[in-house]
Amino acid sequence: MIRLPSRNILTIWVLLSLLTPIRGQNGLNTTCWQLASAENVTQISYPVNGYVVYYITWSWFVHTPVCLGNGPSGLRMTGDFILVLTAFALPAVIFSTVIPRRWRLDMPQRFLTVGRSRVGNISKLFLSIPAICVVATVDMIGWITCIMTFAGPMAFSGVLEMLLDFRVVSFLERNRESPAKERLEAIVALLCGNYDQDPDDPTARIHSSLIPFQLTKASLESTKSRLVTILNSQVSFGTTIGLPAVFFLGGFWYNAGQTNPRGAVSYGIFLMVLVIVTIISGTLLAGNSPHTVSVLLGNRHVKRTHGRGILLSDVYDSELHPVAMWDRGFSKYQWLKNTMMWQQQGAFQDAVRVDVGSWAAITAAAWLLVATPCLLSLTLSYLVPWPWFGSSSLVLTTYLASQTWLILVALVVAYLDAPLCTIWRPFDLLPKAASQSLLSRSLLVISTFLTGGATFLAAFGTVFASGYHLSDGYGEELIWTVPVSSWVKPPSKRLVVVYSETTTQTYADYLANMTQYLPLGAVILTCVICFLGWWYHEALRIALKDVVENIEE
Repeated sequence: MIRLPSRNILTIWVLLSLLTPIRGQNGLNTTCWQLASAENVTQISYPVNGYVVYYITWSWFVHTPVCLGNGPSGLRMTGDFILVLTAFALPAVIFSTVIPRRWRLDMPQRFLTVGRSRVGNISKLFLSIPAICVVATVDMIGWITCIMTFAGPMAFSGVLEMLLDFRVVSFLERNRESPAKERLEAIVALLCGNYDQDPDDPTARIHSSLIPFQLTKASLESTKSRLVTILNSQVSFGTTIGLPAVFFLGGFWYNAGQTNPRGAVSYGIFLMVLVIVTIISGTLLAGNSPHTVSVLLGNRHVKRTHGRGILLSDVYDSELHPVAMWDRGFSKYQWLKNTMMWQQQGAFQDAVRVDVGSWAAITAAAWLLVATPCLLSLTLSYLVPWPWFGSSSLVLTTYLASQTWLILVALVVAYLDAPLCTIWRPFDLLPKAASQSLLSRSLLVISTFLTGGATFLAAFGTVFASGYHLSDGYGEELIWTVPVSSWVKPPSKRLVVVYSETTTQTYADYLANMTQYLPLGAVILTCVICFLGWWYHEALRIALKDVVENIEE
């Protein structure tokens, strides 16, 4: 049997084909506004000095077909709206492929094999192509939603691993007199610390393959060559992160310069959370793909199956599998704790151990990385076109609150020396906790329910924001800026915005500054983080290569 090529190219093709027929809202529904003015059903409000807003009641709106888009409501195909989708959606797909994961949706292998029967092969071809397009699209949408949902724990774990990488490399640079085998073991932990150790622990096989039992001059040179090969086999930061970031920021800045760009730009700033998580993932020393290390092992000691259910399969067809991004810091910490240098309880343990102050710094850094784009997007949604806590503000506030809780959960679980998935099995944390009283059990159960609620809210906020901006909707001013306070009113008193305008040049200049400087701040933030990530990654790689080259017997 011959296995057909991967479905990666089809993913981009399907998303492009889906984006093409989508229609966008070309500004406000002017026909609805003109009809409301003619029938004298509008109400006037001045929410801020220099701005006037015209309302109609919800009941009049829903009984007027032209306002719901069933008449000449101004809906039309717009190239700018398609560009919004391609500038934001496609880079999100590219960024999501950089972040490691274990499972993916995939077609069963029997649909992707070629047999002897021509009729059967043609039938499989016509059945598999549309099926794999749908599966690939659902897989990408689901994975992007998963990344945005657990962005906080992913950032926390990534920052933790960055700190561990820096401390280990710095220690090895300062202590070149340490035994060669111990130094090699620590370097292997840096390069392979993201591989899953449960249930089939590959540590012994990796050590026996990369670190010889007896170090001689020839075996040491071979080992050093293998370690440098592992480093060189990793895809460069510029290829995986830099080019997609330029594409994303270019499309984002173009949309920021268009007329009335608030909704699209606010969504673009919100998606920068995904970009920042990807940047963190690209700065880590341990590569995502395990294939190079698997080849160096020289065998195929596979005990686990490569499928889970009908449509789930391993992302990497290898005996090694990277842990999820939200557990990478925990995994590397475990690898380092199992090294001889750590178990000797000497200077290495003192230099690498994460103390209370370090945990606080990691938590603060992770929160700032995730919260800053959310706060910029929230500020833009709240201030423009007038200060008002509307639907957009509520979604972003809920998302930020859920990420704050998930980061705190990741902190507690990591401090108790357990993977993040343990939060769904709260009683597994009891042996690690100081107390096993009824109060501790109750708090763990409550924490699990709160974590489930935060996960749901984060996923809902991601899907709602993406679905609104990538669909027709009822117009930007109808749903996205409707005041939250009006939700509790009956339909006969609930108000809908149909028209708004500035009345003073001062406020018009203020809006222009907000719509310019807030997106500019988001672009500068992303560029700075991207540059710092590239510099950190390259500097650490060069330092680690220097450490490897200077290892002697």
